[in-house]
Amino acid sequence: MVCSTVTFGQTTFYAEGIAGYTFSHRTFYLGQEYARNINGASFSLGSRINVPISHRWSFQTGVYGMGIAVTGRVGFSEYTSRSLKIYIPFLAGININDQIKLSAGGGIRNNKDLKMFHIRGSHNIRFDMNLRMDYQIGNRLNLMLSLHQNAGLPKVYLLNDPSLHIQTGVSYRLFSKSDRPLSGDKSWQHDRFNTKSKANKTSQTHMSKSKATK
Repeated sequence: MVCSTVTFGQTTFYAEGIAGYTFSHRTFYLGQEYARNINGASFSLGSRINVPISHRWSFQTGVYGMGIAVTGRVGFSEYTSRSLKIYIPFLAGININDQIKLSAGGGIRNNKDLKMFHIRGSHNIRFDMNLRMDYQIGNRLNLMLSLHQNAGLPKVYLLNDPSLHIQTGVSYRLFSKSDRPLSGDKSWQHDRFNTKSKANKTSQTHMSKSKATK
């Protein structure tokens, strides 16, 4: 999530593409029937904001559009489901080193498909727990791996959006505002050294000219 070029005190913006596998790891009853073999795929596109709190810690949030495709069985019948969600995470992250960042927190998304969502309806929103790891592979590019666990919902809503999501994807740093690097990037030190060296050389030149004039 945080590249080596990210700086202390800056807010950094990312674009992300994510794909994953989703499933319900338990068989459960719906009325008089068993629901089982519920699994599918999820795809997300969105943006993320990283706000450093200290040298190692940061707060993250964002907005994602998520598509979920699921198949399963209820009793002797098979079913397929397609749904669209809007997902907003809230995470606290810590830099393990210049390449690895771990984050934990939660998130919210619409529990019902956008076409069925109604502001006065019940169980409109679901919450999940979210664990995430980011690994930097370039100046702007990171790989990510995340685990989502949903809980506390009526089981019928697990038919089209199962309880577990395992996701992987790429995160691209769009832009950031910075003055001082947080870690890793030594170019600012090199530039500062060069600036001081040039200033010292200029000062020595002026002193030499002054002595020559005297």
